[in-house]
Amino acid sequence: MKPDENDSKEKTDSQKMFDQLYDQHKSDVYHFAFYLTKDRGEAEDLFQDTWLRVAKNFPKTLNMKKVKSWIFTITSNLYKDSLRKERVRRSFFFKKRRQFEMNQHSGQNSFLTEKPIHPDSSDQLDMGGAISQALAKLPDHQRQIFVLKEMAGFKHSEISEILNLPEGTVKSVLFRTVKKLRKDLQTYCQG
Repeated sequence: MKPDENDSKEKTDSQKMFDQLYDQHKSDVYHFAFYLTKDRGEAEDLFQDTWLRVAKNFPKTLNMKKVKSWIFTITSNLYKDSLRKERVRRSFFFKKRRQFEMNQHSGQNSFLTEKPIHPDSSDQLDMGGAISQALAKLPDHQRQIFVLKEMAGFKHSEISEILNLPEGTVKSVLFRTVKKLRKDLQTYCQG
């Protein structure tokens, strides 16, 4: 076999492995990204960034037992990076807003101080909507741990590895999260 033929066969095998990996985990990765971001557009961006990073760092020898946690770690880290960037952006705009307000001699600018309009929360929600809403209210770290455990099916030790947290912390946060969700969804559980 010529060296070029060997390289093309290797690339083909690697591509097949990647395609299988993608097909096997794409749904779980997207759902995880959606629960992190709470926005379809942002979830799609995070999903694509995750798979780009996986493709870029795709190892030649792959430990199939740890591949799912490796992919979820990438997703989690990319999400954390986006939060950091957003905090920096918000800080910049907050400073600019304060400068603008200080320069205004006529008082407050109503456009900058308007409060957002929220939809009426008294509308009846279906159970799925109520669960999504309860998950959306959770702090990011609680939502991440809950989604990884209950929706992606990771073990406590795997979540600990993905999020770089002690396993005891994962267990205690998960316990408090489930307790809070039960309380928030109590009206649905009684019916």
